[in-house]
Amino acid sequence: NNPMGLIFSNLGTLSEYVEDILVLLETYKSLEESVAKSDLENAQAQLTKLKQTKKELDLGYLLGDIKELIEESHEGANRVRKIVLNLKEFSHSGQGDKTFANINAGLDSTINIVWNELKYKVTLDKDYGDIPEVLCHAQEINQVFMNLLVNAGHAIKEQGEIKIRTYEEENYICVSIADSGEGMPPDVQRRIFEPFFTTKKIGEGTGLGLSMSYQIVADKHGGELQVESEIDVGTVFIMKLPKVSNEI
Repeated sequence: NNPMGLIFSNLGTLSEYVEDILVLLETYKSLEESVAKSDLENAQAQLTKLKQTKKELDLGYLLGDIKELIEESHEGANRVRKIVLNLKEFSHSGQGDKTFANINAGLDSTINIVWNELKYKVTLDKDYGDIPEVLCHAQEINQVFMNLLVNAGHAIKEQGEIKIRTYEEENYICVSIADSGEGMPPDVQRRIFEPFFTTKKIGEGTGLGLSMSYQIVADKHGGELQVESEIDVGTVFIMKLPKVSNEI
């Protein structure tokens, strides 16, 4: 909605500018007609009006701003297009048989979807390894990424960093998502994957995000979802998915 809001706002301003330019063009038209009729007195009056109108409109600024507004709107439209493509990638069918998916691409698609919630307070550091594709339900794995990224953002109250790393480890493809947030005490870490357990205020969280994430990774994909945390240092979640050869 943010890029769409920008586009609508710019269209409103451009509409006002067009009205101003139409007034200017009408004055040019009247001047042209007076010159054609050799009505020099009226032409002089129209020329004076034209100069005054250009001054009132600040024509130089208006023309420069029009160019910027069009460029911004074009960027906003490209952003909307990118979000739609990311949503299609994010929601890639998670039903039926598992398919081989690019984990790095799935992370990027998910980041683009949640970035508006993170960008004002988070610095993102990505360290993607050259990892093979993973046999999985891509939509469900992307949902895990979303839960972990949103939780990392919530753990950072003002300004902080989220580090994302992908790498291979023996029989697993691993994704590490670390934040520089408040951290969790040991008693919370022990319960973090329990259904309905949450440290958020009533109405702010269901306590199901991490529980569902654990179920997706461990139960549906035979992987592991681990957590390490330290108060005032931060938290890291590590997702491990089994390697499966995609060679026929």
